[in-house]
Amino acid sequence: MTAYFLAALDMAGTTVDEGGLVYSAVEEAVAEAVGGPIPVELMLQWKGTSKEEAIAGLLRGMGSDDSRAHVLKVYDVFAAKLDEAYCRTPPAPIPGVLETFKTLHRAGVKVALQTGYGAAVGEFDHDQPGLDRRRNLGCACDQ
Repeated sequence: MTAYFLAALDMAGTTVDEGGLVYSAVEEAVAEAVGGPIPVELMLQWKGTSKEEAIAGLLRGMGSDDSRAHVLKVYDVFAAKLDEAYCRTPPAPIPGVLETFKTLHRAGVKVALQTGYGAAVGEFDHDQPGLDRRRNLGCACDQ
């Protein structure tokens, strides 16, 4: 008998190599909103946080409007840029992750992938060779 029934794993950077596309999309969206480049030091301060929180902090750090309404508007631009980037350069599983999923499945553990982004971002992973949709619960997305 298995002690665990479910492994819930994040996607970007944990199970998926997205090549830095997420932070590039954040940077581009905020740069468009403020009308200029974002300093590298400022970008680094917001890595690892929720993208809404990062956008608000970057806008604030650039002396721009960081109201909730404006943050959501910039987030929508970010999400569109990320979807476009993922279509151009689809993310790929991190080496060894598909084998790990298979090992978990053999042990009776289901795998759920989760992301804070839209459904289009999560869907790519289901189409990867070696990932059997029937053995996974799927991808939980923010939309």
